[in-house]
Amino acid sequence: MTLSQIAEHFHLNPDYLNRIFKQEFGTTIKAYLTDARLDLAKYLLLTTNQLVEEIGRTCCFPDAHYFTRVFKQRNLVTPTQYRRNYAATFYNNSQLDSGTDFHQIVQDLERLGHNSSFKNKSPKIPNFFGILGLFM
Repeated sequence: MTLSQIAEHFHLNPDYLNRIFKQEFGTTIKAYLTDARLDLAKYLLLTTNQLVEEIGRTCCFPDAHYFTRVFKQRNLVTPTQYRRNYAATFYNNSQLDSGTDFHQIVQDLERLGHNSSFKNKSPKIPNFFGILGLFM
């Protein structure tokens, strides 16, 4: 999914759509989509035994190296390190419900018992899956 495809769907100029989106949500469409894909990847890392490469493909990253690089840039750890650091917290917390928003799950997991040096850089974002549904 590209900015051009989204703009075409709404019959808007891509630059205009991106400018309006940024004014409304404080982030660009590209950053929003990347953050949403990474939130889904985090959820899959914690709830499945899929290989990192498979999760990257599931979350629409073109290859495992790019997925790992983007994940580490945004989260300061690799996907494998993230899984190792947070999987025990996820599995031992009966209050987490897989029916909740991915972004909220990830935020809760990161707040639960891990060191404060790990900071999520993704902004608060609106529901990505509503927009994504337009293209599926």
